[in-house]
Amino acid sequence: MIRLCHTISRIWNRTPPKSPLSPDAALEAALLDQDGSARDINFQAPTWEGVDRFFRRVEGCFRDICVSDGNGTDLPNPNWQRMKQAVTQTGVVRGLFKGSQTLPRNMQAFVFKQGDGSPFLELTFFPEDFANTDDLARSFLTWIEEAKTCLQAERYFCRYENASWTFGDTGRYSGVFLVSDNADEILQRIT
Repeated sequence: MIRLCHTISRIWNRTPPKSPLSPDAALEAALLDQDGSARDINFQAPTWEGVDRFFRRVEGCFRDICVSDGNGTDLPNPNWQRMKQAVTQTGVVRGLFKGSQTLPRNMQAFVFKQGDGSPFLELTFFPEDFANTDDLARSFLTWIEEAKTCLQAERYFCRYENASWTFGDTGRYSGVFLVSDNADEILQRIT
């Protein structure tokens, strides 16, 4: 199931637009809204094998990578192997990925080892990391769907930054603007 949650104007109790936005226009508006907040993507039930595969693919796309462990210690010569080791030792790593020629241009990644040993992954980016992209809705949906597949995740939640968000909440004030198990539906609509 894929759905565009509450058009951008309805998130945070804004006045609805005079005419509803198309799915691709609503997605682009949510991605590019210059409200000062970041956008977060949370993946439901990624596997460690998937996280490993995702970061091995991602690390070759960015010119500059900085990683710190759960103690705030910067990792020298950061790569996924060092990140994985730091997650095992401290329970969390934070990576800053900068300078990609593809989407997104920059991103932050937070990887946590949950109490049951499974991974939790949150990707964070800012609107300018997707600005000036041709066919943004299609490019974003293709990128996020590839990430979901690579991570072996069940679904993802794209949302406005919201520190009080509860995982899975898609209510009116959650800030979630896209939930997806499969992006084909929207991709077909915007073809």
